[in-house]
Amino acid sequence: MGELGKTENIRIMRNVNLLTSSEKIKRKNALLDISKELFGEGCCLVNEEELNNIFCDISISLLKTLSDDAEICRELGISLIRNFLLYLPVHEKYLSKVMPYLSQRIGDQKIIEPSEEIRLLLIQLLSLIVDRYGVLLSPYLNELVKILSNTVLDPYPVVKRESCECISLVANSLSKQFHLQSESLVKPTVNALTHQHYKVRLSAVNAISDIIRYGNSKSVDDVIGPLAERLFDSNSNVRLAVARAAGNWLLNFSDRYSYFHKILPLILTCLMDEIPDVKDKTLEYWESAGKQYETENDEELKDVKNYSFSTPSHYPQIARPRLGCRILVKNNFSKILPALIKELGDWTSEVRLKSACLLYQLILHLENNVTLNLEKVLTGMYFAAGDEEESIVKQVEKSAELIGYFVPPDVYCGLRL
Repeated sequence: MGELGKTENIRIMRNVNLLTSSEKIKRKNALLDISKELFGEGCCLVNEEELNNIFCDISISLLKTLSDDAEICRELGISLIRNFLLYLPVHEKYLSKVMPYLSQRIGDQKIIEPSEEIRLLLIQLLSLIVDRYGVLLSPYLNELVKILSNTVLDPYPVVKRESCECISLVANSLSKQFHLQSESLVKPTVNALTHQHYKVRLSAVNAISDIIRYGNSKSVDDVIGPLAERLFDSNSNVRLAVARAAGNWLLNFSDRYSYFHKILPLILTCLMDEIPDVKDKTLEYWESAGKQYETENDEELKDVKNYSFSTPSHYPQIARPRLGCRILVKNNFSKILPALIKELGDWTSEVRLKSACLLYQLILHLENNVTLNLEKVLTGMYFAAGDEEESIVKQVEKSAELIGYFVPPDVYCGLRL
């Protein structure tokens, strides 16, 4: 890359002066000329030192174009700033110039930027900054959260989606500091879970996954219910995203042991999804979680492992869940059961069916351990067996068949109504 000569420098400064012109066409052409002088056809035409000097000289004038009356000038200004940040070396001094202007433009609850397209460009610029600067953005975490908690509520769907993706970037890039501000993002991101566009819902699920993984563990209670509702989503990609989120938490969430009983119903329900691809990928997440649990509790499970390699002779013709998965369900079943029994009597048939599917998976994993809670289980099954929906009755029958494999007849017959 060559350096700008004196003539070119003079030309740039002349164009910078034109940015304050009262004529839109002059401001527009000035921005186009600056861009052409510096970046040409998609590449930087000057070295880093020269580019740094130019940005320091023109940054204030350039950043003021973000509030230009003409939309085209704001668009060109954003494009120029983006190119500067792409080609300048990563350094905090550039953040101190750019972040206050971004916060001012899209960090207020009242929409200041009227153009949907410009708001999208601004949030895309923010995503670029987060991706490039990473932990250097730590001093600006408050501004980042302020911006994103507003833009994720934007009426423009593409801005919502881009904001959700940027939230994930922030959570991953600032993982050590993110928990300090994460709670502020929960409510607005949950709001996006019910958007009519499935791509927005998908991005929102992914963002919530990262908010919980790197954020304040107290927020789990605020997201589990809304995520469970996405198990009824008409789009299979959204349901799979819920399974991925649950699998991610089971593997990586630092406080996962305290919340296993809340996470398990999400992933176990996805194991019964109507789409084979969702079932298969969910099983991969679930198997990984079970394997990790075995590794983390190797000493505790040593004796159990010695007697659990072979499948019992009287076992249904289906694949047996691995030991870690079975132990996870066994240890958390009593906390899951009360809500499950209640949902078997829910007023919506979709909830009753999902609950019946979850019950099947729980019994499959519990095996003979279901005996400890058999009376409560059978009470829920008796009620669901009289359901007006045939699909629910069939699912209950499948669960009853499993009990026949795992529980001696004299035990369950003694508990019949």
